[in-house]
Amino acid sequence: MGERANEDDYIGVAVDDGHATTDVVTEVFGKIVEVKIATAYRQGFTKSTMGGVREGYGGYRVPRDGITPENYPVFEVSDHTKGEDTRTDEYAISDGNLAVVHHALRKIAPKVPGSDKVHEDFYSGKKITLVTGLPINRYYIIKPGACEKNVAYINQKKANLLRDITYLDGVAPIKVVEHFVLPEGFAAWIDFVTNYDGTYKKYVEYGEGDKKERIPLEIDQPMAVVDVGGRTTDLAVTLNRNELDLESSMTFDEGMLSVLSNLRDLLYKEFSHQFSDRNIVLAVESGNMRLGGKSIDMTDFVRRALVPVFMKIAESLRKTSRLKNHLELEWVLFVGGGAAVIKRYIPMNELEKIMGLRIYIPETPEFATARGMYKFLCIQRANKKAHAG
Repeated sequence: MGERANEDDYIGVAVDDGHATTDVVTEVFGKIVEVKIATAYRQGFTKSTMGGVREGYGGYRVPRDGITPENYPVFEVSDHTKGEDTRTDEYAISDGNLAVVHHALRKIAPKVPGSDKVHEDFYSGKKITLVTGLPINRYYIIKPGACEKNVAYINQKKANLLRDITYLDGVAPIKVVEHFVLPEGFAAWIDFVTNYDGTYKKYVEYGEGDKKERIPLEIDQPMAVVDVGGRTTDLAVTLNRNELDLESSMTFDEGMLSVLSNLRDLLYKEFSHQFSDRNIVLAVESGNMRLGGKSIDMTDFVRRALVPVFMKIAESLRKTSRLKNHLELEWVLFVGGGAAVIKRYIPMNELEKIMGLRIYIPETPEFATARGMYKFLCIQRANKKAHAG
């Protein structure tokens, strides 16, 4: 862990470094900034640059012990990259993860106040405090009647993003000097129940349109957080503001990457063409795809790709002891990139009918975990200042 020269130089950034997307939340010029990139990287760098982009942009050299600098591996990160498979436990502690997280940090490019100019590489050369997360089943070692933090793996995760890295376009790299790691479901719960100043929310805006109502938020009642990610779906059950029900919390090996794979297969059968990863993701996010110079509605294809995956997730959730006894739950919160897709393609009344539960999906649910992580940093810093004063 490095040292910061001055507390006034503090920069806190939250990164939800998932297997499908990498989501960033921070505060710049007094405003919360949310940034998302595809988790797409490959070893090697062949990209040429156009349109004023610096030569080497998106390329990263990662140091390794035992080899000379000229032989350090190089990685390319880009939405246009045919990415390597990230659906492994090793991704969270890999060279590729380090490169992807730095590329996402570089995408924080806020507008200058009172101007249309954009600050490129806003944090270049700066020291930052970072918070990331791990799924429940990797943050904890859960056994019948026993549970403990997976300290060795958490420390590996911390150390991975504290490493140095070189940007191939010559820009001074961001330096991570402090790194916290949280269980992802707990971070999403923090976002649901707290404000950025650390105070607890009093109400939940529930419902849609004319049926929207303000419901008092009882934070000490049991809640379930379902984080539909890229590779996995994480279930975290909170008993109150201080306690996770780890026996009911678990991780299922099903997520948005399965939806993307289903959609790719459906489109290949329909058009006999293998579409790029980028176009598959755009089809899911927008419901459209450009084919032959025309915009084609992809809604039916996406629903057909999504519903089987969601039904598997729903079945797994219904089998858990806590969700079987769902009357004890105050809320079931759906977050993550998968929740954003579910919200777009499955109506809430249909969703609640399938699950048999009262469900809440926040605005921009894909950033809920990263927002909770950033709120954690805000609370940590406020507490530190209070104790110092």
